[in-house]
Amino acid sequence: MNKILFGLIILFIISCSREPDSFGSLPSEVLLGESVVYLNGEAANNMIHDFKYIEVNKIMNYAFYDSTATRINILGFSWLPLSTGEFDLHDDRILYVKAFTSFTQVVAEDLEGYSYKLVDADQGYLNIDYLDTVEHIVKGRFWAEFKRTSKNGNGDLGLPKRLLLQGIFHEKYLIY
Repeated sequence: MNKILFGLIILFIISCSREPDSFGSLPSEVLLGESVVYLNGEAANNMIHDFKYIEVNKIMNYAFYDSTATRINILGFSWLPLSTGEFDLHDDRILYVKAFTSFTQVVAEDLEGYSYKLVDADQGYLNIDYLDTVEHIVKGRFWAEFKRTSKNGNGDLGLPKRLLLQGIFHEKYLIY
């Protein structure tokens, strides 16, 4: 009986601990152009990447978005150097130190949809594992969690109160 109880306690402890990569199953690597994004553990198949290096400011921006005829959802990591590394997340615009991380929803082209705030920033990350500045290719992975702060007077816009977004990418970036 003690072995069964001990086993149940261990199983409970393991199931309660949550590591960033344990929610959903990201592949260890993806081919160029076959990035994968998960929203709350389910594949977000409509997510499109928009990666840009802005030469004049020397900053890199990583954005993932999906859109319908009436709304657009945007996950963004910005104010970063063009380099590899592990970047902590934050919601202050601090150049190069951490990844400014946001989730925005826009309705009918110019109206604010649901508002979200970054939570558990210390558990989240943006890792840039590979960067080719000649071919403009970047590889990496991310994990970010958001909590809805307001519906802004909107009805159902198709998103839950909490968003856990994670992904792995291997894409070309544009230079502006």
